[in-house]
Amino acid sequence: MRTRRWSLPAVIAAALLLASGAGAQPRPASDLAEAKRHFELGKTLYGEHATAEALAEFELSYKLAARPAARKNIAQCQRDLKQFAAAYTTYKGYLAEFGAQLSAADKATVQRALDELAVLTAELTIRSSEAGAEVTLDGRLAGRTPLDGPSRVGLGSHRLRVVKGGFEPFDQEISLQSEEKRELEVRLAREVTTGHLAVREANGRDVHLFIDGADGGPLPFVGDLPPGEHTLEARGPKHAADKRIITVVRREKLDLVLDAAPLLGHLRVAATPAAAHIGVDGVDHGTGVWEADLAPGVHNVVVTLEGYPAVVRELDLARGATLVVEIPLAAPMSAGRPEPVYRGVYGGFGFLFDVSAGAFLGNAYQLPAGAPPLSNALHLSSAPFAGGAKVNVGYAFDWWGIEFSGMFAATYDASRFTPASVSGNIELERLSYLGILGAGARATSKHESVRVTLGVAPGVAIRAINFTRSLNDSSGLSSNPSFSAGTTYVAPALLLDAAVMFGRSPGTKFFLGVNAWADFPPARTVGPDTGGAPSAGGYFDAPNQMWKVTYGPDFYVGPTLGFRFGH
Repeated sequence: MRTRRWSLPAVIAAALLLASGAGAQPRPASDLAEAKRHFELGKTLYGEHATAEALAEFELSYKLAARPAARKNIAQCQRDLKQFAAAYTTYKGYLAEFGAQLSAADKATVQRALDELAVLTAELTIRSSEAGAEVTLDGRLAGRTPLDGPSRVGLGSHRLRVVKGGFEPFDQEISLQSEEKRELEVRLAREVTTGHLAVREANGRDVHLFIDGADGGPLPFVGDLPPGEHTLEARGPKHAADKRIITVVRREKLDLVLDAAPLLGHLRVAATPAAAHIGVDGVDHGTGVWEADLAPGVHNVVVTLEGYPAVVRELDLARGATLVVEIPLAAPMSAGRPEPVYRGVYGGFGFLFDVSAGAFLGNAYQLPAGAPPLSNALHLSSAPFAGGAKVNVGYAFDWWGIEFSGMFAATYDASRFTPASVSGNIELERLSYLGILGAGARATSKHESVRVTLGVAPGVAIRAINFTRSLNDSSGLSSNPSFSAGTTYVAPALLLDAAVMFGRSPGTKFFLGVNAWADFPPARTVGPDTGGAPSAGGYFDAPNQMWKVTYGPDFYVGPTLGFRFGH
């Protein structure tokens, strides 16, 4: 059926006719004038085939003054733009609102347009199991349930979505044919807020599942968990699986298989001769052969028999592993001195005398501004030295052990500088007291009477430094006042030593060796002393000259001798 297109003169005539209708609602004069302006602009745009722009003007005119001509022109523009469903709805509303004002011919024309648009559209009725659900069609809000009635919809595919809080959204694509009347019953299901988890143990072992630390019962487990990360752990009396972190996703199912490994390891010890006693971790387990399940880790095994040297083994037992060890005793001990024992508590005390091997890296003296240069370098030329004592206490497990170390030392150095073209000299002295506390490890060879030992212990240094500067005239006397200042700091430090020990273990041993130590302070500045700056002519014409001294890391090395007691 061919659509009858209204001409603009006919539209204008209808507008003039209907504008004087008896049922017109009074409007402010300003709204009526503005509505007329938009109406006229819409006619002009329509005549220029700018249909979309004309539609916007007619809609604005109708909003300002609900005139039937504007409503009908809106429907005509929608039809021209192939918005058939919208045009049908507009014509339907036009006929319902202004039908009493229309002539029979006009009504017939509108009804004919509706019949033609009905062929180009379909009728969709949507019902929902839940009131208050928001209904959208192709992304446009159609209303909230229950809807007033059927909706006119264009032909083809459409995306229908119905949503309400607390329910799963309904989302479906529908396809409508010409003049089809479709009724849809939408049933909203309660929203799923959890994920589904199923867990089993690979070998059916007797273990419980712990979820976020809480006992979830024996495996297999089936249940729902809130979304997010969860920690799973399978534990039983003899088996356990490592902790595992999972992510539960809402409405998704997660299937897991856990492999629970044995918690204990199995140790079997066979001693030769069979009369030898077997001790494990300090407990005597009888003679010959002994075996049992033990916790993973290091276990101390001692095999003893009177007249034989004892055999000590440290065995590292892994979880789930079986360890079989045969321990034969050596030939019986001959009468004489007992065998050395290298396991136990020990202590040591020694004296040290060191010199700086780092040449005071970072220790420098800064000249005052405008002073003549010195004839020799600004760094100390003499080698600093230190003297002190060191103590250490530790426990030897065999050839290795752990220990605590302490050291106290006093350091001293002095240098003399000669300013250029000036009679006299400048004498610089530094005296410091240093204490270092550290903890570390020691390795010692195993021998009956002569042993080599090496120790390292990182720690903390506490140091107090005093700096003195003297100005001497040509006679060598301190004719000008001296300047003295000091600083204290706490910094990281390192103690090292190596020595040769003479003596049996346990017992008193004399040692001779070499030691080294270093401390790494933050930058420290002593000075400058207050007072006026010197003149450019020399260093001795001002009682207080603007000197500055900066200290950095120190490294000392030297011989040490002393005694070690115990093992």
